[in-house]
Amino acid sequence: MKTDFCVIGGGIAGLSIAAELSKKASVVVLEREQDIAYHTSGRSAALYSELSAESTALALSKLAKPFLLSPPEGFSQYPLHIPITCIFTAKKDELEHIQSNAAKLENPVTLDIDQMLEQMPILRTGGDGIIAGLVEEDAFRIDVGALVQGFRAMVKHNGGAVQCNAEVTSLTKNSDGWKAQLANGESVNSKYVVNAAGSWGDVIATLAGVPPLGLTPFRRNIIIFDGPENTDVSQWPAMASITGEYYFLPEAGKLMGSSADEVPSEPCDAQPEEYDIALAAHNIESVTTLEIKHIHHKWGGLRTFAPDRQLVAGYDENAEGFFWFVGQGGFGMQTSAASARAAALLALEESLPKEFEDAGVSAEVLSPIRF
Repeated sequence: MKTDFCVIGGGIAGLSIAAELSKKASVVVLEREQDIAYHTSGRSAALYSELSAESTALALSKLAKPFLLSPPEGFSQYPLHIPITCIFTAKKDELEHIQSNAAKLENPVTLDIDQMLEQMPILRTGGDGIIAGLVEEDAFRIDVGALVQGFRAMVKHNGGAVQCNAEVTSLTKNSDGWKAQLANGESVNSKYVVNAAGSWGDVIATLAGVPPLGLTPFRRNIIIFDGPENTDVSQWPAMASITGEYYFLPEAGKLMGSSADEVPSEPCDAQPEEYDIALAAHNIESVTTLEIKHIHHKWGGLRTFAPDRQLVAGYDENAEGFFWFVGQGGFGMQTSAASARAAALLALEESLPKEFEDAGVSAEVLSPIRF
């Protein structure tokens, strides 16, 4: 099989950049698992929050927001966003974080103890407990399935292909470009390779003889548990520590939560460990009156960071035609529309639009050469 771009990785990174590339070039997406978005992309809490993002991730989140709120006609039969208020909480020694983060919002709303209890009556407040909150009214949940399938459908509509059960076992540079040999005996010949393999990004680079970037996967663990007895939690806001010690939010009549942990990991099919699950329950119990007696479901996912914890998008200076698109670091869903557009333009060797440059997102900022 021959194509212009061979995109390795069928998560949100690979599918979104393939969707953009397919507007102007032929594309094949290779996913080694039996279905797309099997690993991190399919295990995301998918809460759009600008307060949780910094630097390039924040700029790309803002640039992607219009797409998530109003996607192109025909992209998905379902809305990509579900509104939810997000409240960031602070204890006495964390008040400075409330103040500094409020500066990120156009119309910041801060809450005192009484107002916090009106919003979330199960909070432990006063003393060593929570004493203030910062409201992000424009936060929302992202429909992961709709977003992922929308990009996949765009690839196919534009004549591209998405292949699952397509593990790449070798990548060889030749006079025409690259040859990706697959475990099933097939091969894909392309002019360019896009490394969108997430936690396996450095593994793919090594296969191609390209120096790794030093990507670090971190495992995050999530639990599903009951809210207070005889209480409808479906309209509750999302609650999160301003310093990143916990979050929880409604999920299908129950609550979904995490200690927002970052446990270094090798690239793998991440599974939750008992200590991490216990920590998630403990951190949530410590700031609420909840007793988490039963965990209905638990899972782990990998969030992968570049050394500076910002997105990488650009050609490798050591290997012609080898393009990096990695390091989403947990912000892949909320930045996808903008990061994929920027990355595709760079892969096509075109200039970024003025709104990207004005937001501080440039080819130099994204380039792997910065390392």
